Amino acid sequence: MKVKSYKVYFNLIISFLVPLFFHSCKEEEIDAGEYSCKALPAFIKTTGLNPGRSAFSTSEKHIMGLVLKELPQANSNIPAKIYQHPSWKTGGWLSPIQIDNLGNVYTASAPFINVLNNPVRKQNTIYKVNSTDGVMEEFMQLPRPDSNDHRNPFGILSIAFNCKMNILYVSSVAGSTLQKELGCIYAIDVEKKKIIDQITGKDFFGIQLVVAGSKLQLLSGSTRNSYIYSIKITNSGTFGSSPEKVASIEGGSFRGDDKVKKIIFKNEDVIQVKGLDFNYNLIAPTEKQESSYDFYFDLDTKKWTLKK
Repeated sequence: MKVKSYKVYFNLIISFLVPLFFHSCKEEEIDAGEYSCKALPAFIKTTGLNPGRSAFSTSEKHIMGLVLKELPQANSNIPAKIYQHPSWKTGGWLSPIQIDNLGNVYTASAPFINVLNNPVRKQNTIYKVNSTDGVMEEFMQLPRPDSNDHRNPFGILSIAFNCKMNILYVSSVAGSTLQKELGCIYAIDVEKKKIIDQITGKDFFGIQLVVAGSKLQLLSGSTRNSYIYSIKITNSGTFGSSPEKVASIEGGSFRGDDKVKKIIFKNEDVIQVKGLDFNYNLIAPTEKQESSYDFYFDLDTKKWTLKK
């Protein structure tokens, strides 16, 4: 039995070097073909950059918003070329990136060091970069809880896209506090710009769609503990179960209580999990505080198992 996500690779690399949690919290580039029907954004051919070596990024320390980078060839001293459409700054600092089957790019607000460019009222905003002309506009405002607490500057933490069903899954912790878990995970019909399902009262961090045991599921990390949760996805793209604990990274680092920031499909039967400390604040450590864990789906036990 192989574990897979909807994947097919094209040359464009998608990356986000997450600026939303810590000043020095950098992240690797993510695979271009997160799901099989993703398309190359058409506007890239007008930028003068080589799509085969280009990457979207939201983690440039001195450039707010989304940028497109042409990575230099191996062993080259030439610096990376940068392209940024003027509209890509209008959302302030950004973080998660996803591409749909038409090449449209989705991203979301994420505070960086402070909230001067990311007011709390914008923390649940999804932005869309049009595949044709590259213009970024506000796509959708997710509900803002009445209990919005300015001590929690975060809203949307992660996005996953279901190409087959044209559904965007979005996790948000808007309104949550250290004491109260009030977050939500949404299933959004992209064409209709409509929320078709949601799970409330859960603060999820990284999310990823995978197929394991012949079942489509959304793997999710919690901001509250070190567990990985699984949510079954129905044939209509809605949530088919409550979140179920399926694995843990507890004790896997010197901190002992890493949270699952990101889940990456690594190959046909392995996922890689990125863990770090998270406390709903904008504290900036002096060095990167991130650990990696590999899990595989055990066919016999039907469980995700940590690779030793």
